[in-house]
Amino acid sequence: MTRRCGPVVALLLGGCFHDLGGGGDVGSSTSATTTSASASTTSESNTGTSSTSSGSTGTSSTGTSSTGTSSASTSSASTSSTGTSSASTSSASDTDAPADLGGPGFGCPVHPDLVACYPFEDGWDAQLLVDAAGDHDGTMIGAAPTDGVHGLAAETDASAALSVPAALAPLGGAPWTTMAWVRLDQAPTVRAGVLDRDGDYGLFLGPTGEVECSSLTGVTPIQPGVWTHIACVERADLLEIYVDGVFDAALKLNSDAPPEGQPLVLANDSPPSAAEALVGAIDEVMLWRRSLTQAEICAAAGLCP
Repeated sequence: MTRRCGPVVALLLGGCFHDLGGGGDVGSSTSATTTSASASTTSESNTGTSSTSSGSTGTSSTGTSSTGTSSASTSSASTSSTGTSSASTSSASDTDAPADLGGPGFGCPVHPDLVACYPFEDGWDAQLLVDAAGDHDGTMIGAAPTDGVHGLAAETDASAALSVPAALAPLGGAPWTTMAWVRLDQAPTVRAGVLDRDGDYGLFLGPTGEVECSSLTGVTPIQPGVWTHIACVERADLLEIYVDGVFDAALKLNSDAPPEGQPLVLANDSPPSAAEALVGAIDEVMLWRRSLTQAEICAAAGLCP
């Protein structure tokens, strides 16, 4: 269980957040079905082969395949020449974290690597999914405004499909980070989509609340009804999951070129299905064309380490 700090922070090269007020409970997440790593101060390792999970309407949202061994502790992982991913309490990937993490409250930072940001504060009258960081607006079906982590969030049910047109550029083939606050109110039969761009990237919650990121499944199930921050990072040839700002799992992968022309779907699979809709709520979705460090993920979530 992590602790929220305040005030919430500025992220990445001095980008500032705008205060939207409010607050929320913070839980923790994820459970393992592929090769993944359990986060603890004494690292443990698991060896195996990972395969992409599939839902009722198709395969999971990535064009990546993965094999190898992963181990983890409390921060992000690095890759060895033998195909083994490992993590320790101080990761080399965190050495370039911004030194100044202070600033006003949450908002969408102004940064060239932020592809899209959906805080759900506007657009409700027209059921418009507003990108507060750029021009990737979409539509909302099966969503209603509710209290979020900060300000408003989108409450969703089995009919939920919040989608952005296919003009959104793919992230795969280069470093990227996806993240969101999520509240799971009903355990999914198969899995529940948080965000998904078919064949490129995806964040899901499995039947017992474990976080699924493309071909990687995490290890700590999230608590039902509790706001939890989840993030996935592609860092070189390594895929990583973070829960409430804490490193949770990693997996070595081989990246394929992602397809063009696919829509982004929030709170469901892409394409949407009732079996894979998120019954709960979603808030503060961000897509980055950059591998964020653990410190930056904590900063974006507004959480203390």
